[in-house]
Amino acid sequence: MPTRPADPHRRHPARSIAGWILTLSLVLAGVGWIGASGDSLASALSPEALMSDADREALVDARADFAATLAERESAFAAIDSLTGRETRLLRRSLNRSHVSTARRLGIDPEAPEAEAREDLEWLAFENPYYVARRGHLTPDALAALDSIGVRFQSRLAEAGLPAYRFVVSSAHRSAEYQAELRQRNSNAASGTSSHQFGTTFDIAYRRYRYRYTPAQPLARPVLPDSVSVLARGHLSRELDAMERAWADRMAHEYAGILEAELGRALIELENEGVLLTLREVRQPCFHVTVAKPLASAGGSA
Repeated sequence: MPTRPADPHRRHPARSIAGWILTLSLVLAGVGWIGASGDSLASALSPEALMSDADREALVDARADFAATLAERESAFAAIDSLTGRETRLLRRSLNRSHVSTARRLGIDPEAPEAEAREDLEWLAFENPYYVARRGHLTPDALAALDSIGVRFQSRLAEAGLPAYRFVVSSAHRSAEYQAELRQRNSNAASGTSSHQFGTTFDIAYRRYRYRYTPAQPLARPVLPDSVSVLARGHLSRELDAMERAWADRMAHEYAGILEAELGRALIELENEGVLLTLREVRQPCFHVTVAKPLASAGGSA
């Protein structure tokens, strides 16, 4: 069998690898990597290694300014009072029987099979500007109530000088079958008919919040000198975005009680206006909320 002539343009694998290693060695030597420690290696890879001394100095100043801005914003959390005893009582004035009777008036058939019930319900968005939800369905009126809560909550946060947070919807419509299964697994589940079966009721976790990061509207950024390079500006922008998100997540954890207080006050206002009923649960860390009047046909949130 005749041998195939070697392709003069084809590179031998061993030579290709050797050439790649030689090239890499020259690059590493050029930036002082040969024999360098791991920290030096990471430093050489950093975009800051390509910046001028003036750029790096500007970044140091900008980081310090932004850290001071975040510290100042944190003081706004500390200035807000937790829920008072009176406010806590107001959040428990509508007991479960009131929720069920209101849900029966405004909701779907609680005994309808799940597939049939969903014909009159709408999907909860996984996330929107006001809340985060894993899954679930609600009546259009209940969805409008969720938006009303979100608008009121974020308005209160803005007035207090706090960044925008979204709350977490932990439960929505439950079919009769699911409610029966839940009672077997969870002793805290309501006995008898639950207002969740009507599609008008949802639970909001009062200790869990998600920062509403908006790239187009971040927290105030330091002003850089005109001489700072495009590379340095881009690097700093990404760095400060990460700082902002990490700070906001930490605030949501450390000041969950303060965010609960502002959310609770929004719920009290809306209940006073006849929009919804609220029950602050104790054994489960959530607000149990039922829409109290038609909202979807009235043009949306209150």
